[in-house]
Amino acid sequence: MSPRHKVTKPQSKIFTCDLVTLWPRSINHSEMTPFAKRVYKIVLRIPIGQVRTYKWVAQKAGNPRAWRAVGTILKNNPLPLVIPCHRVVKSNSRPGSYVFGKKEKKKLIALEREVGLCLANRR
Repeated sequence: MSPRHKVTKPQSKIFTCDLVTLWPRSINHSEMTPFAKRVYKIVLRIPIGQVRTYKWVAQKAGNPRAWRAVGTILKNNPLPLVIPCHRVVKSNSRPGSYVFGKKEKKKLIALEREVGLCLANRR
């Protein structure tokens, strides 16, 4: 790996910080349903470089049959660059919708996979 691609310790903290702890300060969630709050918190915990299905998120949020509702909630994501809704894909591994387009979702997932591998190799 070339020096310009190395992730330094301060930079790696950006990728490993616990965004869930920022939840109360970063989002006006007073008008969200309890299910929507759970969905966003679960999505915040998906590790960088990994994806989960809408169905998996629905199961973790306590309503295994609500994968379409998960899609609707993520479609209305108030902070798509903070809450990583791009890490949620269809059960057939296709990307599904994304506010910036499917093409960008694929690129972002691929980029995060590379970053995730880089971080994993530093441990």
